[in-house]
Amino acid sequence: PRPATRDRVWRHFTHLAQRTLREIDVIGRVGGEEFAMLLPGCNPEQASAAAERLRQALESESVNTSLGEVFITVSSGITLLRQEDESADQPLQRADEALYAAKTAGRNCVRMA
Repeated sequence: PRPATRDRVWRHFTHLAQRTLREIDVIGRVGGEEFAMLLPGCNPEQASAAAERLRQALESESVNTSLGEVFITVSSGITLLRQEDESADQPLQRADEALYAAKTAGRNCVRMA
């Protein structure tokens, strides 16, 4: 996609994430088209529900670009921080594995690791 189109899509994603997530939640770009979210105090069900709310919001609201109307979908991999995690790499690896499980399951869904 053109840079201007990509920028509009990122702004749309950011707007929906801010609207959908709690004020204390943190989202950041990991690289490429991958993002990580930190959802303090969430249990597995709450984290899954938050990811599902964002997924549904993205799926249902298009963004207008110079290329026309664009719909975004998202595949999400979720994990919890564990006491034995020695670095951020371990939970990110588990979340990445869950992300690939979501993609294998047909994309546009949420999976837990």
